[in-house]
Amino acid sequence: MNYSNRDKVYEEIVYNIELLNHNIKNIKIQIFSKSSQTYELTTIIEKAINETFKNIKELKKPFLLFVIGSGKYGKSTIINSLLEDNILQTKDIPNTWKLDLLIHSNDRKIEIIYDDDSFQSFSYEKGNEILKNEEIKSKDSKIFVKNEFQKYKNGKNLKIEELKLYKKYLEDKYLYKSNISEVRHYINKEGILNEFIIVDTPGLNQNLLKNTKKRMIDYYKRADGVIWVLDSQNIVSKSSNDLLNELKENYLIDNKNNNIICVVNKIDIIKKKENDLFKVKDKINKLYFNYFKDIVLISSKEAIKGYIKNDKNLIKSSNIKGLKDSIDINFKRYSEDMQIRSKFKNLKLMSNKIIKEINNYKRNLYSDIYKFDEAKRILDEEIDIIRNYLLNHINKFISFDNLISNNIKIELNNLEYIIVSEMTKMYNYLKNISIFDTDSDECKLNLEFNIVKIKETTNLENLILEYKISSNKNTIDLNIIKKKRNNERKIYTIKNSINILKNIINENVFKKILELEQIIINKRKTSFRRKYTDYELIKDHLIYINNIDSILKKWGDDNG
Repeated sequence: MNYSNRDKVYEEIVYNIELLNHNIKNIKIQIFSKSSQTYELTTIIEKAINETFKNIKELKKPFLLFVIGSGKYGKSTIINSLLEDNILQTKDIPNTWKLDLLIHSNDRKIEIIYDDDSFQSFSYEKGNEILKNEEIKSKDSKIFVKNEFQKYKNGKNLKIEELKLYKKYLEDKYLYKSNISEVRHYINKEGILNEFIIVDTPGLNQNLLKNTKKRMIDYYKRADGVIWVLDSQNIVSKSSNDLLNELKENYLIDNKNNNIICVVNKIDIIKKKENDLFKVKDKINKLYFNYFKDIVLISSKEAIKGYIKNDKNLIKSSNIKGLKDSIDINFKRYSEDMQIRSKFKNLKLMSNKIIKEINNYKRNLYSDIYKFDEAKRILDEEIDIIRNYLLNHINKFISFDNLISNNIKIELNNLEYIIVSEMTKMYNYLKNISIFDTDSDECKLNLEFNIVKIKETTNLENLILEYKISSNKNTIDLNIIKKKRNNERKIYTIKNSINILKNIINENVFKKILELEQIIINKRKTSFRRKYTDYELIKDHLIYINNIDSILKKWGDDNG
């Protein structure tokens, strides 16, 4: 097989994956919270890229040919026929728990992969012994469940629903579940294995497997080429039809990308019962015309017997050559192109999914950038407004006429109430427009000024009291001028004290406004940082996000 194009495509994809990882790495440096939307996005992207890279690495391996079908349709026998030898053991109990991969190798061995992705290598004999023991455990547990169910059922008039529930209970508790998920058979067998890795999949019988559709789709997504096995006696199978429809709707992008050959097995049985195979094929064509690249009728049983006995007539009668020719025409000759298309199909599916996530993320981010800038602008405006507003009130309350005419403590308390109320109102408003997440980082505000306790307030109170007493005294005409001068001096002293007090209050109020301003600024920055990243890093952040978006759009829009 010529791998030059595959190598080129592989290098290009790996180069782009490295670019993606480089940009993700730069974004991760900017993350300060695992609860952030940015962390969530990078986690989703990294997971998708890792899964995709695992799939892309298959470009360095032979073409993957999956054999899929229900449990007793003769999948293993078909594979043995393609290998022209009894490599896979055919079992009374269909394999419902693992993938079997047949790989060409000069070293004959078996590699067992477990559910946790760990693996062990064994000699071919030892590996088969382990697998046989797994089958025995599975078979024995099924017999036990069957016997226990029969005991429970015998002599009782039970409802069907109750029987189903009890059977499920027995299966959940006693059925043996192997932790082997995949078995790789490395065999020194020339022929089809020089071009393909053949994969025997678990049976798709609904009675044997749970989540059949999900598993079927998972297998198909990994496949470069698929042999879909049907039984000549059970062509119209509801489970097969349902799975094919789901496959067509969700994973076949168009008919050009259809990479499935239908193999109708066990035609030796049909030949005995009816002579017109053309009618059978015509019926299959009408039923499955839009699903398959080709439909081939074979007898794998006749084929394997023919190879073992070196019976050319049996081999010819089995039509195994028809299947090999179909594989040659539809898969081998175009395997490189099909494999590349398959990988780009997965890239497209992955890219479109991630692009959707990125679009949602960017939509939220741009909205919050605008909100951040608006909150900053409004903060500047509100600080100026409250400064002027409080300055006017300070000037109004702390004035000679007001303090002479009214009780100084009451007036100063009223002033403090207005200052605290307005500051609290401003803080709550600005805080609400500056928060981007739901995390609480409340800080206790201290807005007490205690104006009446300021030393200058007591001094001023005394001066005003002296002035009022002095002003109310009756004096003879000779002392009027003296009294007037005296009062003028007192007024001057009071006004000077008022200015001092006013300056102290202004200074404290403006200092407190600056503190509140800084608290709001910190809240805005911290909240934005918790949700995304530092606002100051946003320009670079968007460059990295857009770099990722551009690469994914190339895969999502231009290929597949």
